[in-house]
Amino acid sequence: MFKIGLWVSNPTYLLICNTIEGNFLDVRNSPRLLEECSLVILDETFTPESSTEYLSLIEKAVVLMGNSTTSVARELLKAGSLFDMISKRDFILLEGILREFYREEVEYIRIETATSVSLIKREEIAYISYDRLLRRSVFTLVDGETYLSKVSLGEVEEILTGEFLRVERGCIINKARLKSINFRDELLLFTGGVTLSLGRRILKKMEGSVFKDKLTLNI
Repeated sequence: MFKIGLWVSNPTYLLICNTIEGNFLDVRNSPRLLEECSLVILDETFTPESSTEYLSLIEKAVVLMGNSTTSVARELLKAGSLFDMISKRDFILLEGILREFYREEVEYIRIETATSVSLIKREEIAYISYDRLLRRSVFTLVDGETYLSKVSLGEVEEILTGEFLRVERGCIINKARLKSINFRDELLLFTGGVTLSLGRRILKKMEGSVFKDKLTLNI
């Protein structure tokens, strides 16, 4: 299980540990433990004056916003280490944020069948489709290899977040693996050469909602 560091006040520490399931480490008194944590939760006790030297040890952080945490959140944002930030009053949202973090950090997907167990790398998935005849979800990797799973696409959508997007009822794509759109042949092309046939209407919608939300330069 991921290790989550807590650099928070004593009441907040007890509240988190007693209400949310997780592998928590008290890093406030042992800052070097930050290096072992996948995520750190900070509040106003993590002050810029006393804790700036430890910012570089934080991989990802959730900031419980208070009077003195704005500058810390700003520094984490500049370093690309800010996962989320919420008002300390909205503590109830923290559990949902942690669930989202766990899903995004999952590296492998485990697929079990009656005869085999397979581990596939999340980043190697090009798209997941649903085969109505087999009544199975089909995981297609960027190298063209396929895996069948009895898990529904709805359940897959709950597990795979971040770069994964449901583009139609029977298909989820990995935006990080998209390469180009071929409108003439009505194909979506992924890195590695895998293609997916989609209707022109869906492709045009994807051009606006997926390709244009990336930092690009028209040439």
